Amino acid sequence: MTLELDMNHAEEGICGFIPSYLSYLETYRKLAPKTIHEYRDDLALFVRFLRQRGMAPFQPDDISRQVMLEYAQTMTQAPATVWRRLSTVSSFFNYLQDTGKALRNPARGIPRPKRRKSVPKALTSIELSALLMVAEYPWHRAAILILCGTGLRIQELCDLRLSDVDMDIGALCVLGKGNKERVVPLSTDVMAAIRWYLPRRRAHVGVETLLVNTEGNPVKPPTFRLALNRLAERAGLEPKRIHPHAFRHTFATDLVRNHVDIHVVQELLGHETIATTALYLSADTQEKRAAVETLSIGGQRRV
Repeated sequence: MTLELDMNHAEEGICGFIPSYLSYLETYRKLAPKTIHEYRDDLALFVRFLRQRGMAPFQPDDISRQVMLEYAQTMTQAPATVWRRLSTVSSFFNYLQDTGKALRNPARGIPRPKRRKSVPKALTSIELSALLMVAEYPWHRAAILILCGTGLRIQELCDLRLSDVDMDIGALCVLGKGNKERVVPLSTDVMAAIRWYLPRRRAHVGVETLLVNTEGNPVKPPTFRLALNRLAERAGLEPKRIHPHAFRHTFATDLVRNHVDIHVVQELLGHETIATTALYLSADTQEKRAAVETLSIGGQRRV
């Protein structure tokens, strides 16, 4: 449920800067609408906490480190949620500093709970084959094969234009997060999938996106997510496992299993930091450990 900011106080203190911050996230950082809504909700909770302490109109520099510590102590949610909410406030104060509206960031360095890093789970070849077998339309098959063979984010795939596909050199020009461009090479299989799809692509005049639906309109991320849910059900697969990012996980995990340098994997995925890419090393290590645990030692299979 989305929490609404009290706009009666929008002109007062810190609240007056929230709309411009959310606009900054949308315009300059190119965050998805869902992510921006989460930022808004997180800031609404923070503002509610400040009002409950009687701190209105609370200018940015009125917020002390002690106040932030007290705010952190009120949180009883899962560690990942606490991390996100504190990160949101810290990011907001960084913005206020950068724009000259605050002298310091009281949320910086606030202790956070330990959180368990989730290891990305790749799809199996059986699951991928099952999805391809029940694909209803040409764009379904093309989208699945391109995602599996390039590791693109779903938004990046939906934003691809025909002019971004260079079949002569076998590569895609991808516009990623923060308007950062990267070149993603295409395997023989992906190039074959694109060649198969193009003659079957029916679009209205002027539609430049690579993927179009049966009406000839650009495919949007929500459309693809709904299609995946339907295909998962038809294939008898667990819907929770079949989501757009799972193909990205599968691509990255396959690269790591084939001993591709982690920095190369980082470049292909468009990760800003190597720490994010390193999660796939953990996934590979866990799989190897599970395999070792099945070995027999002295005639006894370990359980």
